[in-house]
Amino acid sequence: GSALVFCDLVEEAGIVEQPGPGVEPFIVQGRHEVELGGNSIVVEPHDGLLIDYTLDYPDPVGLQQYTYEYDGPESFRRDIAPARTFGFVNEFRQLAAHGLAAGGRLDNCVLIGEDGVINGELRFEDEFVRHKILDVIGDLSLVGYPLIGHLVVHRGGHALHASFAKQILQETNSWRLVKSTLEPVSTSAPGVVPVKGTASI
Repeated sequence: GSALVFCDLVEEAGIVEQPGPGVEPFIVQGRHEVELGGNSIVVEPHDGLLIDYTLDYPDPVGLQQYTYEYDGPESFRRDIAPARTFGFVNEFRQLAAHGLAAGGRLDNCVLIGEDGVINGELRFEDEFVRHKILDVIGDLSLVGYPLIGHLVVHRGGHALHASFAKQILQETNSWRLVKSTLEPVSTSAPGVVPVKGTASI
């Protein structure tokens, strides 16, 4: 329902930096926009990852807006990772009737009835839009590189995010990859795990 458990598990396991080239950042150079059924994503150049997200759902969720700027793993763990997926009672009933949403439980999602949340307290007052930011971060990993740019999302969703990831890769004049200058490590060396590398955005 959220990314917090994965953050906890990574911290528990620990992180070991690997020598070799880092991941190539995907630097947005021009404006790119995708619209789908009245919903839209716009990306423009920015020095870092900045996301402005507007969510507009029926009551009792309503209109929510949140601006998130990635400032290292701690900001993600604090501000975005805890935000859980959410849905309306009737939606979950329909999904369950078709054998879907099997991973949804009352302790890992926010269930909304006619009058509001029916299974406990929200982790944030604006938890719904924060989870949508978590969604777009995950969906844009389909690009294959850490994205550097300013995203403005209006009423997004998985279909729009995936369409955006596909289409922006085709707009080769609106982005560039920053190549690493480090030499790759030999994967035949004792104790070396072959990985592409890591980079922070």
